[in-house]
Amino acid sequence: MSLAVDERAQKTEGAFPWLSTFWHHPRKSWIRRALFQVHLWSGISVGIIATLVGISGSAIVYKNALDKILTPKLFQTASAEQRLSTDQLLAAAHAAHPGWSISYASIQQKYNAQPPEPWVFYLVPPERRTTRLTLAYFDPATGKELGTIGEASGIMNWLAELHFHLLGGPTGTIVNGIGAALLLLLCMTGIVLWWPGRHRLHSGFKIQWKARWLRLNWDIHSVFGFWCSIPLAIEAFTGVYYCFFVPMAAAMVFILGGDVHQWHEMSIPPRSTVIAGQASVPLEPLVQEALQRHPDCILRGLALPLSPSDPLSVQLDPPHAEDRGQYAQVVFDRYSGKVLSDVDSRNQSLAIRLVLFIRPLHFGTFAGHWSRIAWILVGLMPGVLFFTGFVMWWRRVPARLLRS
Repeated sequence: MSLAVDERAQKTEGAFPWLSTFWHHPRKSWIRRALFQVHLWSGISVGIIATLVGISGSAIVYKNALDKILTPKLFQTASAEQRLSTDQLLAAAHAAHPGWSISYASIQQKYNAQPPEPWVFYLVPPERRTTRLTLAYFDPATGKELGTIGEASGIMNWLAELHFHLLGGPTGTIVNGIGAALLLLLCMTGIVLWWPGRHRLHSGFKIQWKARWLRLNWDIHSVFGFWCSIPLAIEAFTGVYYCFFVPMAAAMVFILGGDVHQWHEMSIPPRSTVIAGQASVPLEPLVQEALQRHPDCILRGLALPLSPSDPLSVQLDPPHAEDRGQYAQVVFDRYSGKVLSDVDSRNQSLAIRLVLFIRPLHFGTFAGHWSRIAWILVGLMPGVLFFTGFVMWWRRVPARLLRS
């Protein structure tokens, strides 16, 4: 049996000598030298961006909990068995901010939570001169405004804006997506560069803590890079997905064998039939109907109509929304109250459910606190790898040029 295996190995090495060289002596392989240049210049190009995005991502893993610590007044709601109706709370928000429009209400209802979470209204300024929204926090039991904060104001919102958009709006999102793609390339080339050779495999997992600092720097970069390559690649790929969401989501559903048309129907809600001179129907009965249609779900948010043809979308969370990316959404005609669509992601195809699982993969909520803590550590790794890689590059190129 062993002779047969050896014969097959010899035939493979004879047919692909470059593969044999890389397998046994990777440092002599032209593949490694070529990928080293790709790895080097990708790292130099994206290192600072990846460091900032990684650190800010680690900081906002527990954003909701930290918001309550840093801005406690915004969460001081009164305990009550019944809340005010949706229409009463909207009226209170409009009364507190006359002339402003409300595009969304974030509710984040919890199972049997006391005191309840505040309702957060996303306020659009008059004449819409800016894309920045103001978040107004209201007590659902009393209708009292607890305070307001800018969408990118406060340390946690600022870090979230840095992580998602690099503080640069749509342009920053594109740059962020390109950086995530380069980080994915770094992970792939890094695995190849890490390979120490078949007979030196054990050395690729060791850090010589008592070695000289240059050798220690190399070991940290190599070993940490190997162990973090897969989770970093996951973060990078899902980052590309969110930065280029519309084409990436459709492409993923198609590649996984799903129905792209069904995905578009889920993503783009139907429009209301405009009836001139008719006001919108009360919203609370629509919210209650959505909850009755999905009795095991809780209220997460309301996408409120801004233009005459916009519908009302009631968004609900099933029991495993956070760790599986599941959701339910009922869309109503704002004038007649007719149900335009009713979606429960749990009933969708495997392809669509896999694409929705990208959300907990990116935010680290797929395994509770364990995955969150792991993702905090992974978010710090781009900074460690960039620093150690920069030291190696500096010693090889700029330092030599300066000495000469």
